[in-house]
Amino acid sequence: MIGDINTLLTGLLIALFSTKGAALAIAFIILVMAFAIVFSVYVARVRPLLSALYLSVTDFPSVVNLADLAEVDALMIRPGKARFRLRHAWISYRAGFVLSPDGHLRSGAPAWEVFAQVSPETQVLGWWANVFVGIGLIMTFLGVVAALSEATSVLGSSSDPNVMQTALSGLLTITATKFWTSIAGVAASIIMRVYERRWTVKIEKLVDDLCIRIDQRIPPITPGMLAGEQFAEVRAQTKLLAEIRDSLAALSAQETEIGETLGRGRSAAELHALSTPAANS
Repeated sequence: MIGDINTLLTGLLIALFSTKGAALAIAFIILVMAFAIVFSVYVARVRPLLSALYLSVTDFPSVVNLADLAEVDALMIRPGKARFRLRHAWISYRAGFVLSPDGHLRSGAPAWEVFAQVSPETQVLGWWANVFVGIGLIMTFLGVVAALSEATSVLGSSSDPNVMQTALSGLLTITATKFWTSIAGVAASIIMRVYERRWTVKIEKLVDDLCIRIDQRIPPITPGMLAGEQFAEVRAQTKLLAEIRDSLAALSAQETEIGETLGRGRSAAELHALSTPAANS
């Protein structure tokens, strides 16, 4: 059973790879498939994301206040499969909004820390690039197996030197042509890597522009900003405590004077005159 399957598969490989131009045809098919995948990724993923990022950058409001969040949400959270990462990034970023003491919006982190997840949309091309290298190598190895099987069959059936020379010549010819599939696989991988890098650079550039605009409109809370706000609060509290201290000192001095007046037996009118400023203060 196993021997019959092996014979059948070997015969199919020999019939396929012994055909003139078969390796070149397979190499051409590999390259066509590679370009088809590149085009489909561009149409389904890259182009919609580039368009969404461009609109987000150009339409982002110049001023963002608490009352403007609904407008910004409508801009950033638009429907579409290609905008999923952009929507998710904005929702995560928006969850960190806080109000500063002066009533302005502040974000909990710089925008690039959250929007970095938008760029990996083109990584699917890297996966396909590895797959096509493997396809090219597999086709080459299958061609080598077919060439060796055919040469072994011819050499085993005859001891004529002319027949052996013809078999070896055919082996080398078939083996050499089968390497076109490996070349096509590597070429397809390079093409995909080039487009992946090219589109990734474009996406990252737009993401950087968007992050700059967002951070300019909604500044992130930095350690320096927190320290400045805390210092301002400490100064205000210190000023308030100084006023309270001065008021308590004035009250204490007036109470002491009233006590001394009582000790000297002053009239009720004098006591009322002394206590009136204390009550007013």
